[in-house]
Amino acid sequence: MAKKDIEGDARDPAYVALGQRVAEVRAEREMSKEELARRSELSPAYIWRIEDGRQNVQLRTLIRIAQGLGTTVAELTAGLEAKIAATGTIPGVTTGKGA
Repeated sequence: MAKKDIEGDARDPAYVALGQRVAEVRAEREMSKEELARRSELSPAYIWRIEDGRQNVQLRTLIRIAQGLGTTVAELTAGLEAKIAATGTIPGVTTGKGA
């Protein structure tokens, strides 16, 4: 994860994009963070950190969240690559463009 610098927030764009998508789908389903946490068997604080882009999410956790939202991991992550590209680069990852 990107380190926070003195001048501001340096959250990893991938975590931010995923968190925004989780929050978006949860809102579409008119579900509270607490309800998603209960359905996913996670803590509300953990859901908050994910939605805020402050938490790295393991695949098994992402599966639990998708199931809690009544969707699939594929649908939950659809379009994330474009969002990440729009918000910045992922530290240590190259896109293959120009390589």
